Amino acid sequence: MRFMMLRYEGDLGLQLLIDFLLMIFESILFYWVSDYLFGLIFGLLFQSGVLRGYGGLLGFWIYLLLSSSFLLHLFYCCYIVLYLFVFVSWLLACLLYMFSSLWSGDLKLLGLML
Repeated sequence: MRFMMLRYEGDLGLQLLIDFLLMIFESILFYWVSDYLFGLIFGLLFQSGVLRGYGGLLGFWIYLLLSSSFLLHLFYCCYIVLYLFVFVSWLLACLLYMFSSLWSGDLKLLGLML
């Protein structure tokens, strides 16, 4: 979900940088809100005895896992690493396109690389 739709018509690298910064902002904002909600909801359920009724230890581990947001940490680490990989790949593709467009039509690029 995009909270801000910021579009820059022009440079692809700048647009990817804007998207990357927006993704980090949205991830941090979503992480804080969901971390607070997980802690609040499962804390109240555990305190009221609802989760204790389901075996005690299992309820405690569910509460501990979700209130500490271990799964959320894992999800966002994977998400940010994947987005960094895509961002670096696009950046390298833009640089390669820019570099190869300087020598379009001949084999100077191949000779320069060899």
